[in-house]
Amino acid sequence: MRRLVLALLVVPLAMTGCSAEATPAAESTSAAAPSASATGATAADAYCQGVDEFLAASRQALKDPLKADTQDLTAQARELQAQATALAGELIDDPDGVTQVQRCTEKLQEFNSGT
Repeated sequence: MRRLVLALLVVPLAMTGCSAEATPAAESTSAAAPSASATGATAADAYCQGVDEFLAASRQALKDPLKADTQDLTAQARELQAQATALAGELIDDPDGVTQVQRCTEKLQEFNSGT
């Protein structure tokens, strides 16, 4: 079950093209840069919180599969997939945000591989 649910999430995440490389940005006003970074950090934080919640629910489902709500887990996986896909574009100029999303995605991949 773990591999099925996470396959719905991890494979598309790996294909979204999230990379730590950011396109060089033109100089902008100093007021605009912190705003963009703060937005990216908030979005990445929300994604990572969702990953943590999903992993906790998945671990609980593995402990008690008869009580597991696989439909809910699948819905959570799809939502995380959509978030990661959206973040790939949103964080293009925020390498720290991209790195944070990658780390959280790696947690999912590690869980899926059983390590």
